[in-house]
Amino acid sequence: MQQATNAAAVAEEGANSTRPGYLAPPEPTVSEPERYLAALWEATLGIRPIGRNDDFFALGGGSRDAAAIFAHIASERGLTLPLALLVTHPTIAQLAPSLAAPEAAREAEGDILVPIRRNGRHSPFFVVHGFGGEVLSARALADPLSADIPLYGIRARERAVGKFTLDRGVAQIAADYVAHIRRLQPHGPYYFGGYCAGGIIAFEMATQLRRMGERVGLLMMIDASFLYAMSPSRRIAHRIRHHLDMLRRDGVAGIKRSFERWKRRRATRRVIDERRAAAGLTIEEGAARAKAERREAIGMDHSYMPHQYREQFYALLERYRPPVYHGDVLMVNTPGIIDLTGDRTLGWGWRIKGRLRVEIVDVHHNYILRSPATDRIAALVHEAYGIAAGRHPEAATASGAGATAAMPAAPAG
Repeated sequence: MQQATNAAAVAEEGANSTRPGYLAPPEPTVSEPERYLAALWEATLGIRPIGRNDDFFALGGGSRDAAAIFAHIASERGLTLPLALLVTHPTIAQLAPSLAAPEAAREAEGDILVPIRRNGRHSPFFVVHGFGGEVLSARALADPLSADIPLYGIRARERAVGKFTLDRGVAQIAADYVAHIRRLQPHGPYYFGGYCAGGIIAFEMATQLRRMGERVGLLMMIDASFLYAMSPSRRIAHRIRHHLDMLRRDGVAGIKRSFERWKRRRATRRVIDERRAAAGLTIEEGAARAKAERREAIGMDHSYMPHQYREQFYALLERYRPPVYHGDVLMVNTPGIIDLTGDRTLGWGWRIKGRLRVEIVDVHHNYILRSPATDRIAALVHEAYGIAAGRHPEAATASGAGATAAMPAAPAG
């Protein structure tokens, strides 16, 4: 089959790293879809061999890797599957049936609540998406977080329905997400957080919930800087530090791989922009044509559109002027973002009138939702739920709506 041949050719070119020793021996694939996916995973992740029961995230896969894999599937097999599918189907054995029955996989495509773990005796912990709009990184919290806590990701509606032009502000986005979590959990206390841009939306969600008279058990803002506080020079310095950290972490080969991916994405976006402009199409019309023709899906559906979404999202977040919040906030920040804003509270201190606690995790911003940083984040979530003290969170007393259970006061800096 041509698709399998293409995947094998890509794998031959890209997968040249041996399998990490900490992984269990790989189980062989048992079907053509599984072999096809194994070849794609090996090519994208640079690991060989990969077995049918290997977990995508345990292998080190991230959102960009997932986008590349799903783009190949769209281009070679004509199947446009939601990226969130990897959260609930993280192994080749679990994902392969979706290639044969894509309709079942698309049933969840329009949902913004992505169940990472449905069951647990406590109230759910919700994680709001970052700039990319997806919630793949939230799954890194599943292992260190107590099995008693249900875990849900909140992905962008624009990502869920394939509409990448933002025509609403932060308050409207937050109201949409609040309505969804209240359908799942009608009343508080609510426990949620957001990484990067998601922390800004989470802040607005908490503000709206308190106006409704609901309790907010935990508002966790993870490296979520108030973007208006950043200067252009600090953003440039942050980007330089990122590449230096990558050089120390992955060596020259890692920098080279990152640069090659950037060149491919840039070339793809340029070609698609030129074709779309020549045809006089809007972004959505261009995406519809790509899906119909299946020729440009690799760039339009998974590389270009998230890029376009992030640019628009960044612009609306810079315009956001947050209200004063009279509840408690737990911030988990990295030194690089603190340097970027010049403020331990990342520009939020003057908007928070409750208790503000700042925890600093010494990793790069891009790695804060990876182990071992996720262990620290999970411990802070447990503290807010009262799990460490052996208490059920709903039994904890708090003074007033929005008080944070088991959160000791700490100086904001």
